[in-house]
Amino acid sequence: MIQGEEKEIRKGEHAMQITCPYCFEKFEDTDVHFRSEKMNTGECPDIPADYDDYEDFVINFRGPADKKNEIMQKCAEWNFFKEGVDEKYDAFWKRYGGTTTERLTPQKASYRSKILDPKRAEHQNYLRQQDGEYIKFVDGFATSITLSSGEICTQRVCPKCHNPLPNQYGKNESRFIAVIGVTGAGKTVYLSQLVYGFEDYVAKAGLASLQTTDSPLIFRRNYPVNTRTPLPGATPPGQFLQPLFYDLSKTDAGGRRKVYTLVIYDVAGENCDMEEAHSWFGPFIEHMQGVFLLIDPMQFKVIKGLADEGDMIEKGSPTSVLNAIHFSLSHGSNEKCDIPLAICISKSDMEIVQDVLEDDLVDALMDDIEEVTDESGRSVAAFNSKDYNPIAVKLHDFIRENEKALEMFINNNYSCYNYFAFSSLGCGVEDNIPEGPIMPKRIEEPLLWLFHKFNFIGANPAVVEYGNPCPKCKSTLYRHKLIGEDRIVVTKRSLFGKPKEWVEYNYKCEQCQEYYN
Repeated sequence: MIQGEEKEIRKGEHAMQITCPYCFEKFEDTDVHFRSEKMNTGECPDIPADYDDYEDFVINFRGPADKKNEIMQKCAEWNFFKEGVDEKYDAFWKRYGGTTTERLTPQKASYRSKILDPKRAEHQNYLRQQDGEYIKFVDGFATSITLSSGEICTQRVCPKCHNPLPNQYGKNESRFIAVIGVTGAGKTVYLSQLVYGFEDYVAKAGLASLQTTDSPLIFRRNYPVNTRTPLPGATPPGQFLQPLFYDLSKTDAGGRRKVYTLVIYDVAGENCDMEEAHSWFGPFIEHMQGVFLLIDPMQFKVIKGLADEGDMIEKGSPTSVLNAIHFSLSHGSNEKCDIPLAICISKSDMEIVQDVLEDDLVDALMDDIEEVTDESGRSVAAFNSKDYNPIAVKLHDFIRENEKALEMFINNNYSCYNYFAFSSLGCGVEDNIPEGPIMPKRIEEPLLWLFHKFNFIGANPAVVEYGNPCPKCKSTLYRHKLIGEDRIVVTKRSLFGKPKEWVEYNYKCEQCQEYYN
């Protein structure tokens, strides 16, 4: 069931199935747990000053029994909300070297506060009912609980691993994407720049965005990219950072608002093809619905051959990472993987890279992406494939001519992929310090392509596609997918004028120019 899909479970209400963005277990929104806004530390203040601690009080108190019971009840409630280790949460993060959850205050989002299950009777003793329910629902969606003492708890957590769920997470259709970097490809710098300009980038495709957690801000703070400042280092292998959460919204042709949830994962290439790390990160790859693979251009033989000996750094082949990704996404089968794969060549502004590319391709890669607009000049929810398609064709030709083994591996293992090239900086770098001004080029293009593949946005015109062979000429060069008004509909008739066959063509092969489904 797609996240956000509703299933009737109780009178007048609906439950929505949620997929945890951490452990990927599925559960209904009515099964969520909550972190308490109340967290006590130290000893209960209701213990009389004459006693050292609670145990001393219980053993040595000689006052009235009802007074002792009253104090014991207050201490029981105090201890119920006492700060402590969350075993489920700790078990999840232990394999990644410890939690990367950030706490804004000692109370809010603290992973040491009490987890409350509103369906458990012993927990209900400390909750206040609202309209006969221990959970508050907004538009039929579980949102909060209220403690008997009045505190409202809005921090929902997964009932399986106790990781935090962003506000409204699970209510809307969601997509998981992973950004995977081959060693030295600049994944951390790329993500930092993508986060920095995210709102403007998605606005080019007619979408509004909202950060639903602080993780994008924290990522940018921890990995800043600034002129005359050393570039941030790579994420250490084996470490799992908080995913980046965004809600994307658009208005459809009927004036209705549609919201999508996007979750972006930062995965080091080493975590894909190292056996031990892959056992930890495999589930994150396995559940992805889109993948970016960043490749350092110095891994290409034609570019590596032009490099000065002092610039040579031995790098592994991207095929090992691609193989590990395929294994996870295809669940170990021999079938082609049909998850959209954006193969991204980073650092396209390097002089050594531009020396081997065609001049018109270099010019295109240094241009900013233009938005698709309507007659009034307003942005349309569409991918600008008119600008992208010539780039895709030339990049594919470059890979096919210079990296035949890589192209063959991709084509034999993936059925939905495209090539991209960008610069995260758009300026020179000396001793790992950007010289400035920093002007990223086309870093949003693979993201907007994925939005199109997810049907969040359209395209203008149809997007060049690779991977699936033409059933007529068997070419795997590329194909156009015909959508909307571009789709070809043919009605064949017999000699007597009666309809004989109705055919709707969905694709056009650019090799043989034939239409097919």
